[in-house]
Parts: sequence; structure tokens; C-alpha cells
Amino acid sequence: MRNFAITTDSNSDLSKDYIDKNHIGVIPYFYEIDHVVYGERVSLRLSDFYKKIQSGSVPKIMNCNVERIKEVFRSYLEEGLDILHIGTTHCFNSSYDNLHKAIEELREEYPIARIIELDSRSISMGLGLMITSAVAMKKNGRTMDEIIDWIERSRTGFWAVFFLSDLSYLSRIGIMTEKEALLHRVLRRNPVLVMNENGFCQKVKDMKNNKKTFAKMIRMMERRLGMMRDKSLQFCILHGDAPEQAKNAAAYLTRRYPRSSVLIQTANPDMGARFGKGTIGICLMGEYHDNTGGRDGQKKQKVDSRR
Repeated sequence: MRNFAITTDSNSDLSKDYIDKNHIGVIPYFYEIDHVVYGERVSLRLSDFYKKIQSGSVPKIMNCNVERIKEVFRSYLEEGLDILHIGTTHCFNSSYDNLHKAIEELREEYPIARIIELDSRSISMGLGLMITSAVAMKKNGRTMDEIIDWIERSRTGFWAVFFLSDLSYLSRIGIMTEKEALLHRVLRRNPVLVMNENGFCQKVKDMKNNKKTFAKMIRMMERRLGMMRDKSLQFCILHGDAPEQAKNAAAYLTRRYPRSSVLIQTANPDMGARFGKGTIGICLMGEYHDNTGGRDGQKKQKVDSRR
């Protein structure tokens, strides 16, 4: 059985040290702001990125081209490795079509290799948590098919809810029209978005922005998921340059779910370009299970080779 590499994209928010230590291939995302393109080789500090947004600059997400994607994959294929690519949900992946085109071309160039692409149906640290779990399983001797099986089951347990402060971004990502956004400003109502188990983002509720907002978001999440406080869960607070709100949210979650872990992450430029400054999100991953069966211990059907 051939060895394999795990790859992802820069939306996973993994540290450079972790990426280098575990030999993870990363497809870079790019964006343009104030007529300058940032991404792989030219970077902008997150604090400066959000300062530009606050001053009125509008970031534009850009695709990663086919040749650059092939370059990332080819470095592993030339070593005789198969590839398991775990990427951002297709709804937020601006390079999704280019990714598939690159994979199809490489499959013709390397007919013996397996190149498997999995949609994580998650974003940011939700994707990052999935990658770190896959890497841990690989180190423990799990096969590619076993990891694929685990991801396909576990990704349905990812859930995220976002409270958006800047309504102008909702019309840009197609959640509401400019007239609807204007009405929300007049009524001082902000939308709550939910990313469901299929990776789609939808508006589910409107709320006023006050001290009770986060508690209401948690209760809404619990009603939808039927969550129990004694479960071991992985939370990530994702924020658009709103550190104090993120800390308060993390403290609330820690009190409410003492057995769970809570990470705080500033939204990367790809997310910031979609949701704007001031956004607060709760990302949730369920319990980690390193096994080849389901949660009930029953053996799952073997995954096919999916060339």
C-alpha cells in the first residue's frame, strides 16, 4: 500500500510550525485590498487587514490558479505519494473549480496515484481541527480509507453560528439584498447565520447586538443540536477583530461546558472578506473518535477508491 500525504488550504488556520513539522501541503488563498494582492509571499498582519476594512477598504477574494495547485500536489506525487486533500467547504472555496481541474489533469499525468479530495464542509479552525485529527490518525497507523471514512462521518458534526455586525457584507455574499440590509440598520437588527452540516450558510434569525446576544446564540445552538453539557466538545470562537467579545464568549462557554475545550481565533482574511469586521462566530466539533466503526461501534461500509 502506497504512503500518502495530507494537504489542505490556507483557510485551515494551521500554524507554520505545525504545517512544516507534519509535512502538510497547503494551497494558498489570495485576496486584494487597496490594489495590492496578498497571500502566499506577500502578507498583511490581521490587525492591519481589519484596520483597512474599518477605514473603508473593501477586500476582494481571488482564486488560486490551476498551475499553483498542481505545483503543491506535484511535489508529493513526484515522491511516489498518494494525496488526501481536505479543503474548505465548497460554499466558501473560491478556488473549488480550479482545484477539481488541477486534480483531473494530475490524475492523467500520474495514473497510478490516488488523489482524493474531500470537502470538509467547514471553515477556519473547524477545518484545522479536522486536519489535526487526520494527522494524528495517520501517525497512529490508520489507512487513507479509514481516515476518509472518519472525516465523512465527523464532518456532519461540524456546526457554526455567526453574528454579523457589518450588514454591508451580507449583500456582498448574497445573504440579503441592499434594501434588506438598510432595513436591518434602521431597526437595529443584526442577522444570525448558521453553517449547516452540508457546509451551506443561511440566515436563521435576527437579533439586537447587546450583552445577551451570545447567550441567545448558545441557546439557539443547543435547541438545534440537543446538546448535553456533560459531553466533551471542541469549540472555537472565530472573531473579526473583536478580541474582548471573543474572550467573554469563551468564558461563557467554559462555564457552561466545563469538560470542553475552547479556542479563540481571529478570522483570516478569506473569512474577514466575507463577513467583515466585528463578526463573532461559534464553531463546534463533536468528540474525536479514532476508530474505523461508527459511534455505536458498528463497522462502516468500506470506502471505495474514488479515483
